[in-house]
Order: sequence, then structure tokens, then C-alpha cells
Amino acid sequence: MLNCWQRNFHNQYKLCFVIICGCFLLSNWIGRFISFKYFHEGSFAQTWPPGVNIQHDLLYYNRVPKTGSENLGFILKELSKVNNFTQCRSFTPRKRKISKIDQEKHVIDVNKGPRPYSYHKHIYFINFEDFGLKNPIWISMIRNPVDKFVSRYYYNKSKRIFQELKRKNSTKVLGLNLFQWRNISADQCIDQLLPECHLITGESHELTIVSLKKSDRNFWHSQFPHFFQPYFCGQEDDCFVLGSHWAFNRAVHNVETWYQVVGVLENFESTLKVFEGLIPQFFQNVTKFYQSLGEPHKNKNRHRGILEKNRRRLETNLTLEIDFYNFVAQSDKIQQDLLYYNRVPKTGSENLGYLLEELAKRNNFTQSRCYKPSDRKLTKENQRAHVLDINKAPRPFSYHKHVYFINFETFGQKNPIWISMVRNPVEKLISRYYYNRNEKTYNKLMQKNSINVAGLTESEWESNTADQCIEKLLPECHFRIGTPRPENTI
Repeated sequence: MLNCWQRNFHNQYKLCFVIICGCFLLSNWIGRFISFKYFHEGSFAQTWPPGVNIQHDLLYYNRVPKTGSENLGFILKELSKVNNFTQCRSFTPRKRKISKIDQEKHVIDVNKGPRPYSYHKHIYFINFEDFGLKNPIWISMIRNPVDKFVSRYYYNKSKRIFQELKRKNSTKVLGLNLFQWRNISADQCIDQLLPECHLITGESHELTIVSLKKSDRNFWHSQFPHFFQPYFCGQEDDCFVLGSHWAFNRAVHNVETWYQVVGVLENFESTLKVFEGLIPQFFQNVTKFYQSLGEPHKNKNRHRGILEKNRRRLETNLTLEIDFYNFVAQSDKIQQDLLYYNRVPKTGSENLGYLLEELAKRNNFTQSRCYKPSDRKLTKENQRAHVLDINKAPRPFSYHKHVYFINFETFGQKNPIWISMVRNPVEKLISRYYYNRNEKTYNKLMQKNSINVAGLTESEWESNTADQCIEKLLPECHFRIGTPRPENTI
């Protein structure tokens, strides 16, 4: 794109090219979201910002237990056969937290994989750049932290764990047979503050740094990965401290910087659509493939819930986990079936508006444009009325208008998907200047006795160049820092 931009086109052709490229990206990104009729809650997904060096032929899925990892791993294995990439899964239950030396060895080994290459493993995030290599495309999955906790609790009620506890003479199985031990419910475990259900803020809950020769609590913390924050925070010891704000912020930073998609298990099929839209080299036709499967590779564990009081207790202990989940899911912030394009003049808004109208026919959403030249700056009362009107529209719905940003949350509503376009400010100013040299604008200025047209005929006023306007310090070309610009000026 930069090479094309740098060619010696006239300004109008340069703008046209940028509009086409911008609309292409939007149609591949936002357009796919609009077509998701059942996408009620989001996944974190992004296109890469400038300056981020990624190996686009290397996919790394660091699996978080009990978040649909078996299912997604199986899908990747099957997709590798039809999309012509090499798929590798680490079946060895090795450490998730590894030394710097082992990190470097692992990074180099993965980097040697034949391209295109997909790798997945239960491991905490590793920044490849720490070892002089570009990062892969990182992806992962999460789920509601309380549901994950309960699922993991029953998953670990296995004969293998029971025998391990018996071998260590643990008091937790003393006098109990396998059947009795397995039938201790999660509610009983939480009520009795048993070690595997007793989460304490400030304690480390890393799977592998805790020796199995220590107390029952440490044994259980080594067997039950209660939270997923370390998978995104990384390999530092502080990443494994429950309730650590440092670990939370690091996890958010890594997701925003290195992960192309972090999906949500509760919206698995919608997440697959995001994978297919953003990473087609690995996930082409994944939604069609998944729908044909009927989830044959999903773990067949019986789903059991917990009492509401115990759910609230776990939520209190997993506050930052829930914050991280909400950050990824954005389920409480965005209306995924409502798109709002607040148009910026002279940035290709006519072109993008036309494309949205055509996409509405193809992608089956309702499109509306405000043609009335109303104010861009609205009073609080008019903002409220506008937000409520937009919110009543049939879904999925796309709306575009020349208006300044309005925070829907101010009026008790979730925000829509906001999109817009910008342009080089100087070129925008010049384009707007000549756009306004018309009879309609001239007559308005004459009615207001504006000094901009004082003593000038329409032809004389229209023939004034932008250079003359700037040199004469005429109001429409004279900008002072700290001085508000009148609405609807250039």
C-alpha cells in the first residue's frame, strides 16, 4: 500500500486509492462482523498495527485447559489436511513454566517447523522477540472463569489423581474409596474450604513450580489450574499470583500486542468465523467444516453447576480473572449487531457510505443514512433522543451520519461498533476548501454578511485559491491553537 501511495498520482487518485484500500479492509473486517447474525458476544481480535513484526506462516495456539482446547486442536488437525499446512501438537504434559534456557530452545525448535506451520501446547506465553525472532500469530481461547473452575474440578476427579493422593497418604482421601471421593461435589468442596477449592488472593497458583512433596494445598494448586491469566501474562513468577494487578496488566498488554484472536468458548462458532476472517491461511472454510462435525471431539464430561452463593464466592476470589474475561469478550460493552459510522467530511465518506448500502443487500442487514444536514454537535437532550432512536432499529443495523462521537453508555445503552475514516489533515483542508466554493455556500455567506465574500462577486470568490486564502489569513483558512472552530467550517 505504501508503494502505491508513493507513486506520483494526482491527489484525487491518491485519495481514491486509499478509499478503496480502506473499504477493502473494512469489508473484510467489519463487514464480516455485520454478517454474524448470531454473534451476540465478542472475541478479542485485531489486525496488526504498523511496526509489529509477525511470522504470518507460523501459528501458535497456547492452549488453556477446559476452554475447548481439545475441540479446537482437533479442528486444526483436520484443517491442516485441506489447507496444506503442517500441524504439530505437544502431547507430552511437560511444564508450562520453563526456564529461560528452555524457552530459547523451545522457540528455536518451533521456528524450525516447515512452513506454513501450526503448533499447539499447554504453555504460558513466551515472547519470541526476547530471543531475536519474530513472534508467530498467537491465538487462544478462554471461558467464564467460574464455569472453567467447576469444569476443571470435576475433570480432575479421576482415578489417576485419586491414586496419586493415596500414594502420598493425603488426608483428603483418608478413609475414602474412589467412589466416595469422586462424589464430593464442587459445592461441598467450596463450603468445606477444601484446598482444591480454597482460593486465596496473593498466593501462587502455578502448575509446575509447586512441589508435590509439600502440603495438600500446594498439591492441589499444582493439579488444578484455577485461572488463565498466566497463559497470557507469561513466564515471570509474578504472573502466577492470584489477584495480581501487575499480572493482569501484563496479560492485557500481551493480548493487545501479540494475539491476533483470543476466542470465547461460550461463542465458539462465532470465534471460528473470526479465525476464518482474519487467519484464512490456516482457518479457511473452518465454519463450514465445524458445522458438519456436530462437535464429535468434544470432551464428554457431564456438566454440573454450583449453588448461586458459591458462584458469588468464587467470583469474589476470581475478580481479576473475570475482568480479563470481560476485556476479551467485551460482552458487556458492545452491541455486535449495531454499526455506527460517524462520517468525517472529505475522507471518502461518500464512497464508504455507498459500499455499506450495497453490502446491506448482500449481507442481509438494514442500512440507514442521515441525509438531513443536521448539527454535528448535539445537546445532551438531543444526544439522548438520537441514541434511543438508533437503539430501536431492526438488527443487524448500520447507520451513518456526520456527527461527533456520542458515548451511548452515558444514556444507559451499550455502544455500537464505531467506525470512521481519516485523511491527511492538510489534504483534507484543501479538499474541503474547494468543495465549499459553490453557489450555495456563497449565498449563505452573503446572507450572513460574511467578510469572506465582502465586495466579491460569486465568480471572484470561487476563483480565490487556497494559497490566496491562507496568505490573506481569511477566517476559513486561519487556525489559532486554543480557539474553537465554528461548526461546519473546514
